[in-house]
Amino acid sequence: MQITLPNPDTHAAAFLVSNAKPAGGTALTRVLGTVVVKAAYDLIPGTVGIHEMVLAPAPARNAIHFADQTGTYDMDGKLTAFTYTGDADIAPQKRNVDLIVEGFASGTGTGLIRIDGTDWFRRNSPADPDLNLFGWEPPDSEHRRLSDNGDPGGNDAWIASYGPFFHNGHRRGNGFTHLRPDANIASGQLVEIFRTSDASDTPFQLTLPDLSLPARYRFHSGHCPDKPNRWAFQQLPDLRADTLIVNPATLQATILWRGGWTFTAHPADQYRRIELLKEVA
Repeated sequence: MQITLPNPDTHAAAFLVSNAKPAGGTALTRVLGTVVVKAAYDLIPGTVGIHEMVLAPAPARNAIHFADQTGTYDMDGKLTAFTYTGDADIAPQKRNVDLIVEGFASGTGTGLIRIDGTDWFRRNSPADPDLNLFGWEPPDSEHRRLSDNGDPGGNDAWIASYGPFFHNGHRRGNGFTHLRPDANIASGQLVEIFRTSDASDTPFQLTLPDLSLPARYRFHSGHCPDKPNRWAFQQLPDLRADTLIVNPATLQATILWRGGWTFTAHPADQYRRIELLKEVA
């Protein structure tokens, strides 16, 4: 399947087909077609301390990760260093929004992500500044297995008991740190990242860019010549921004969008192209 990007220098995309199953069930419900879009941003400091997100032509940072980025393990299979840097980007669907803060640990107080004045994620800040304030945890870890099997309901004391290999991603389940499980990030929202939630802490602040991203797929209906100008099209709902990755030290950020449809709406051999119709700002 071809994918037309709004700007190939600043965006990357992938298309995948997967079997979608109901939560907790085993019966196949539908075949899902998914497009994933990734864009990197530079964070430009503003006059009032709020960073602006500006698209960065950085192919290495835009590259789609088709596999988990694995860590370093000892002979017993236990993780010995925090080198597990992230999940694969190609989740067919995400129920919740992932907010990742690379580095920025302080070892004191409770780290916090706040969006438009509402607390989203909270945890004890790890002592090692090379660890992530809010990050990923290897999928075979005990903590992640627990998170896949249920949500303890946002119990701060329970969450705070976890060590530096902390996971707040929702790719494989509901997660267990989200304070706003059904919320979405939106254009223009103010994101505040606190190393500690003490009143004396000055947050790292940024404003989300325009997150709207219209898309459509094109297909050959079989009733006309198989040429691009004769292909039919079906508009998709705007792709949903479901992952924000921020690195305050490097002043860099990444956003991922995701959207899908029932792939069996047309025979597989009729699909021709996915078109992203608007440049992301």
